[in-house]
Amino acid sequence: MLFTLGYIVKNPPFESYLQLSKSLFEECIPNTLKFTSPRSYARLIISSILYLLNFSGARDVKKICKIFTERLASLYYENTSPRWKWFENSVTYSNGRLPQALLMAGQFFKNKEFIDIGLESLNWLYYSQYDKTTNSLSLIGNKGWLIKGKQKSRYDQQPVEIPSLIDACYQAYKITGDKQWIEKIGTSFSWFMGNNDRGETLYDYSTGGCYDGLSESMINKNMGAESTLSWLISLHRMIQIKRELMMK
Repeated sequence: MLFTLGYIVKNPPFESYLQLSKSLFEECIPNTLKFTSPRSYARLIISSILYLLNFSGARDVKKICKIFTERLASLYYENTSPRWKWFENSVTYSNGRLPQALLMAGQFFKNKEFIDIGLESLNWLYYSQYDKTTNSLSLIGNKGWLIKGKQKSRYDQQPVEIPSLIDACYQAYKITGDKQWIEKIGTSFSWFMGNNDRGETLYDYSTGGCYDGLSESMINKNMGAESTLSWLISLHRMIQIKRELMMK
């Protein structure tokens, strides 16, 4: 819920939405100190930065955001090794949110250490899934994930991975100005359109929905809400990013 509230605080469609979302955010955030999951840390950090971009003087929010950014950075140092640049001993789902959180916090707090961790982990995550022979992504599958010291699970690949990769890569571009991150965004989005292991489009042009993912033998023909929302969020971000780039 904080993720949504933070977004609305940063991008309120109406003044009444802003005040309600701000109030709910401030009421909920003290309870987050009980969080233990790295992905919860990341979503809290992202939410807090969005909130702080509109209310930079909120000391309690800033304090909690720093606490969790430091916790996430500590997890990185505890688990990283020369061939493993990640926050845990496994890479599972919605992975791009972790480096995105460090990048956003590093930019907001002007902390180079956080930015460096974000860039290093994001680069490693991307190339752990990149097939250079086809210039496509082979996402980490949820049948086994990617465990340290083992081969990446190739299936089932799910659409939920793409929006977080797009957001993280665009954050990296905004910080570095390096256009390689824009290329990575395009490659990530093209996964929906058939630039994937099966060469099949996951977007259904007749319904506007999105299939649930890639299995070893076929596309999963279910169209769950998470998959369709992942497609729509990715499409919306691509339009936003294109507009922002054209304004430069």
